[in-house]
Amino acid sequence: MIDTCPIHYWAKETPEHIAVEAGSVCLSYRTLSRRVASLAQQLVREGFVPGDRLVVPAKGSLKSLLLAWACLRAGVIFCPLNPAFPVAQQLNLAKRLQAGRVCQTESDHHYPAELTPVSLDFMAEADVREPPVLDSNQLCNTIFTSGSSGTPKAVLHRLGIIWPLPVARRR
Repeated sequence: MIDTCPIHYWAKETPEHIAVEAGSVCLSYRTLSRRVASLAQQLVREGFVPGDRLVVPAKGSLKSLLLAWACLRAGVIFCPLNPAFPVAQQLNLAKRLQAGRVCQTESDHHYPAELTPVSLDFMAEADVREPPVLDSNQLCNTIFTSGSSGTPKAVLHRLGIIWPLPVARRR
């Protein structure tokens, strides 16, 4: 099933309503949609294509949220890793994911050449000319299990499994 991105939908319906509160920062749906659009465009300019994986050491910051949505819009698979993991462990997990690029939203680790850093402008905004569409069959993120059985296992999610798209049409 293909549907309009819910952020875009609510940006059109209620542009000034608060979409996200993170500490002292409040973003309206319009601003959220414009920032996500800019980040998605930046990912494409960086050479990302649908299906590429992006490692993101993240624990839930506003930047990580924006980047997760931007990855959805660009078709990039968002691969969050715990920024508290040692760099060697993050590299090992990135290799298992076949990810070659990293965007640091919540850490300042120095990674070896195996992971190419991606720098993005999280404050930039872009107009959304065409309503962005999302496909419920699109691959969206990879989450690692806790590793309680020994080694963490990667679980690749499709968008329709974690979020029912028709919610964007409800009021």
